[in-house]
This record gives sequence, C-alpha cells and structure tokens, in this order.
Amino acid sequence: MPAENRIIALVDLEETTSVLVSFVYKLSLELNAGVVFIHQLTGAKPSMAYQDVRAELENAQKADAWNALNRFTSSFPFKNEQYRIGRFDFPSVLSQLRNDVFLDFVVVGIKESGLLKKLFLGTTILTIIDDTEFFALGVPLIREGGISRRFSFICSRKNPFNVKNLELLMQAMKRLVCIIELIPLVLDKEHSDYLEELARTLRGYAPKVEISILKEPLSGDCKLLNESPETVIVIQQELRRLKDSVFQKTLIHDVVYDGCMPLIVVPK
Repeated sequence: MPAENRIIALVDLEETTSVLVSFVYKLSLELNAGVVFIHQLTGAKPSMAYQDVRAELENAQKADAWNALNRFTSSFPFKNEQYRIGRFDFPSVLSQLRNDVFLDFVVVGIKESGLLKKLFLGTTILTIIDDTEFFALGVPLIREGGISRRFSFICSRKNPFNVKNLELLMQAMKRLVCIIELIPLVLDKEHSDYLEELARTLRGYAPKVEISILKEPLSGDCKLLNESPETVIVIQQELRRLKDSVFQKTLIHDVVYDGCMPLIVVPK
C-alpha cells in the first residue's frame, strides 16, 4: 500500500486557477498530502529565431508562468509543494512522476465554455481518466467552497468498482468521509444486490461512516439532482465514457458542474 498521499494539480494560470489552488490546499490538509503543480506552456515555439534567442524566449515564458503560479499559491501555506513548468504533454509528465510510494490524485479544473460545458470530460481530464492509472478529480471552478464530507457513489453492476482501488480511496479519505450514499444507475434486483454487497465492503473499510442506499436510480428526478446537496461524486473509470449513453442520460455532467460538486474517478 502506498506510504504517502500526493496531489498533482494541473493548472492553466487563468483567473479561475485561484479556485483550484484553494481547493487543492484544503484537500492537501485533509489528506496530509504533498502537492505538485504542473503548468503546460502553450503556443508555438519561436522556431525561426536563432537557438540562443529561442532559449531566451522560452525562459521568458517560463519566468512569466512561474510568477503567475507563485501569485496564485503564495497566499496558501503549503508545507510540501513542487512545481513543473514546460512544454510537455500531460501523460508523459504524469508517467515520469509515477512512483509506488505515492497514492496520487490528479486534480483538474472544470470550467464552463458555452455549449461545451456538456463536454468538459472530453478535454484534459478525459485524457487523464482514460490513459492513466491515477485517481482523477475534477473540480468545478464556479465558486470557492469547502470540501464536502458526504460522498455519493454512482453505481453500476455491469461496471463495478475496483475493490483494491476503492480500499485505497477510503484509506486516503478516512479523515474526510462522514457519509456515503450509494446511487444506482439502474434499479433492479441485480443492482440492488450489488449495492448491498458494496455497502458491506465499504463498511469493512470505514466502519464508523454512515452508509445509505438510495432506492431510486440516478435520473432527472433523482434526489441528488433536485436537492443538490453538498457532496463529492464518485464513479468508476469506464462508467463515464462519452460514448456511454447511460452516462450521458443520467446528467452527471449537470450534477457535477451546476451543482458545483467535485468528481472522483476511481481507476479500473
């Protein structure tokens, strides 16, 4: 079992970064975790310039990014943080950071972009979720807030939670989670049996946590949508594929963004 928790925060240095950094700081305190901030330089390289000029321009870009990142993070007393700024693709740098010593949570901000809001999982976080073995955590950047102690697990018997990774998640979050709610995608006997089985498993990991099973499937009429409680949504990795019509019809996009609810994706 990993000895330390670590948060890997992907930041774009736009104004909403302040919301992401605030969330990461609060989460780092809850998880007793170190933090690695990663910023990817964008834009075309100055390829027509001489080599020394290109290097100077590249260094100037890095310096500007560093100053911006420092402006966002300096007001938070992080105890153990690192920074990586450069021209790289996220899967490559995440692969370099991979270390069995750490249980890593890759945190990405979710922003509204007109009609593209419904496709937020089709951008950076989609790559992270589909192509890595990390826990992925999407944070809506609407407003700054605390981290809920209520966790709502969206459950499907056809795509059950990875039990090993579920245990790792509960171990990491044990100081944070107070209430667990299990919500089925489909309500039938097969799913009801699975939810009971999952509840027993979770009680073994967290015997003092209150666990309840919602007796209605996730839908537009679901209590979770109507009441929009302060909660963290947890789903299994393959459940959220954009091609999965069940996932899209359950309006998880709206629950996450409009409800300003963080989304944790458990790797398969």
